[in-house]
Amino acid sequence: MEADLTECFLGVFAFDKGVEVGRKLFPKEARLSRLEQMLRGEPTEEHFQLAQELIARGFKRFSSEDRQLASALREKLGVEVQVKFPSAGGSRLRALLPELCPTDELWELARSIAIARVRKEASRKEESIVLGTRVLENLDKYINTLASLLTEWYALHFPELLRLNLELRENLKIISLGGRKQLDFGALERLGFSKKRAAQIVGEAQNSLGAELPDGTLEVIQRGATSLLSLLELREKIEDRLDELMKEVAPNLRALAGATLGAKLISKAGGLKELASLTAGHLQILGAEKSYFRALKTKGKRPKHGIIYLHPSLRGAPKQLRGKIARALAGKLVLAARVDATSGRFVGDELSKKLEERLREIHG
Repeated sequence: MEADLTECFLGVFAFDKGVEVGRKLFPKEARLSRLEQMLRGEPTEEHFQLAQELIARGFKRFSSEDRQLASALREKLGVEVQVKFPSAGGSRLRALLPELCPTDELWELARSIAIARVRKEASRKEESIVLGTRVLENLDKYINTLASLLTEWYALHFPELLRLNLELRENLKIISLGGRKQLDFGALERLGFSKKRAAQIVGEAQNSLGAELPDGTLEVIQRGATSLLSLLELREKIEDRLDELMKEVAPNLRALAGATLGAKLISKAGGLKELASLTAGHLQILGAEKSYFRALKTKGKRPKHGIIYLHPSLRGAPKQLRGKIARALAGKLVLAARVDATSGRFVGDELSKKLEERLREIHG
């Protein structure tokens, strides 16, 4: 005898020439997990229970409409399982569905599936935020270290560059042009330097006391600077992508902390839900836990803040007010994370307004 094994969100059914010969229903609370299991091509325990009962009744051959399910059942049960699509049993089950399941129950299950899919997608995006932030942090360390060393190396040839107090990217742009003789006014202007700054650099280069470097050395330094400029462009692209992900996953946290700091907070906590579960006091020192526990052990001064110091309200604040500002900021950041992790409503503007009011009170 042969039975068609077919399944839906209600359970697993067996038909012999279109006549039902057995069924195993999923527990109502487990329907969603069973569906996800079948979508992965994995038979459920109800598949095995029903198949074993049918084997005991004399059924020796089975069919399934799903190739992966058929293969897994064949391997686990050691019986013949063919792939048929559509099968007579599958067609019969689809015809019976309106009778088997009330419409409101069907809609409720569809809603549960949609919510589960959205949460799964959000979880993948969260993971991208965590990993993207780690890439960004390591990239920053790499770029800063190499740029500093390259600038010092180039300074043997053009020592006056160091006293110009230029930004990292500006130093790399100058180095990428080559030796002192290549630092002309037009080339510097094309790289984005102002006329005044370009004239200053050219003047310093013309009167430089730097030494000539061994053959090939300048070309290596120049190539290194060009590579680091490319990495800075990559860094900007990663930052832009993190901003887009933060808009989708944690819009309230992004509105309050900014995309970069918000992403760092999620990364440090290990995820949005983990961040939302923290107390305001823990979030306040997130990133400075080692200093905090060392202070507890030695009875020293405890840190007032961790990575939230990157927030504009703290960076430029007077030292004596930073503790109060950090507490106020941490409280609002926790609220933003909790809304993002649960309801998903946008209250970022409201929280920002309340934070601004509190900051005005603190500053007096």
